[in-house]
Amino acid sequence: MPLPTLSVPEYEIKLPSTRKKIRIRPFLAKEQKILLMAIESEDEEQMYNAIIKILKDCILTTRINVEKLATFDLEYLMVQLRIRSVDDVSTIKFLPPERSEELKKEEKKPTEDDYIEITLNLNEINIDVPKDHNIIKLREDTTLEMSYPNLGLLNELKSISGKSEVERMFNIIARLIDTIYKDDEAFPFKDATKQEQIKFVEQMSTEDLSKMNSFLETIPSLKHTIEYTYKDQKKTLTLNGLQDFFAFASPTLT
Repeated sequence: MPLPTLSVPEYEIKLPSTRKKIRIRPFLAKEQKILLMAIESEDEEQMYNAIIKILKDCILTTRINVEKLATFDLEYLMVQLRIRSVDDVSTIKFLPPERSEELKKEEKKPTEDDYIEITLNLNEINIDVPKDHNIIKLREDTTLEMSYPNLGLLNELKSISGKSEVERMFNIIARLIDTIYKDDEAFPFKDATKQEQIKFVEQMSTEDLSKMNSFLETIPSLKHTIEYTYKDQKKTLTLNGLQDFFAFASPTLT
């Protein structure tokens, strides 16, 4: 007789980028193993692969392409999975930047007593995406609808790492333009050739590029500022992005 299967709860989560609702299930033992191995490796690529694998397993809504989700959607989903899989409180341990600088000057390695532990309420971690943040008005009759960076784009950028900053910037802009609206017509950017895309970007004025740069600089991300005390002084530390996320999102942390 086959062994019985265990029921798994389902939860509804709203994606920050689109505000669309999707269904997820908590981590299971196999996902915990993948995540722990990624954390132990301290390898960025393995961490990204772990996120992709875990989210593909835990997202129950069909037709969701994890690789095309905005990076901040992935980060937010991982925190929400941590909340649903364990609880909404996590204890993080970190070396205060002030103590780190002191140890460098003293040429000493940190000891257990140098670290600080604080309790973090994961429900306080949210991502706010302003309305129409991804809409850029270039002219009275011309507007751009932008997409947000995803893991596919980040991997693509690695392949052009040897190019100049200007080339990288133009490639990023070209990759993030989703649709051009001129008068009452819509022009999907993906339907254009690579040459046509670059030519369009090269037509932009300095003011246009400034608007594009402002969009890039204000792309939402998973951020949370924590407070701690060092030598009787109140200090703050901002957790930002996937690398910091792994410091407190492990399903085995308490």
